[in-house]
Amino acid sequence: MLDRWSFITTTLAQREIRFSLARFRQETIPVGVNRTEISAYNEILFLLNAEKMPAGTRFLSDTNMFEVEQSATSDSMEEFGGLLTVIFPSPIARPISIEFLQIIRQA
Repeated sequence: MLDRWSFITTTLAQREIRFSLARFRQETIPVGVNRTEISAYNEILFLLNAEKMPAGTRFLSDTNMFEVEQSATSDSMEEFGGLLTVIFPSPIARPISIEFLQIIRQA
C-alpha cells in the first residue's frame, strides 16, 4: 500500500514547492447532481478516495485530467489545482463525499 504522506512530501520537495498548511478536505455532493466545480486556486488537492467514485467519473482541472476506471484502487494519488470540475456519468442517486488532502502553498 502506498504511504500517501511520504509520496506527497517527496513529490512537493522535488518540485521545490513549500506549503504552509496540509489538511483533510471533504466535499459532499448532493443527490441529483451530475457536475460540480471545486475551487483549488493557490493550492493542490490530492484525491484520496477515487475507488469510491462511480466508474466513469471525470476530474478536470487546470493541471490534470483523470477518469475513474472500474478497477480504481486506494493507491491512486491524482492531484489537481486551479478550478476542478467533477463530472459524474449520470446524476448521483445518493450523496457522495469526495475526499482530498489539501495543500496550501506557502506565500
